[in-house]
Amino acid sequence: ELDALLMGISSRTKNKELAWEFLKTMTYDNEIQAKIFKYSKGVSPLKSVTGAYVPNDGVLSVKLLNKAMEQAVAPRRFDKYEEALAMLDDGVQNAINSQKNIQAALSSLHQKTNNYLMSAQ
Repeated sequence: ELDALLMGISSRTKNKELAWEFLKTMTYDNEIQAKIFKYSKGVSPLKSVTGAYVPNDGVLSVKLLNKAMEQAVAPRRFDKYEEALAMLDDGVQNAINSQKNIQAALSSLHQKTNNYLMSAQ
């Protein structure tokens, strides 16, 4: 099973160019990718980063990681995944754009999403 750090840009963002630049920086910058690689459970898609951190000691190698990634399958998404994702996207956008307490808005969204997912079982 292959888990991935997924990043994207909301279709409703008001700063499309800035969001795109941010996403490019997060994915193409060697220093940032090195930190993500170092502090997460993932492997950087940048060979220069992965090659610098993976020892070629006969146990683990870039070649072995490449093979594992090629043969991996994406994890199964749960029922109503798309609906829950849309609910969260809307809720986060509303929390950001509202004049209310963002902590309270996110806490309410968390509860609403949990209730929705529990009712979907």
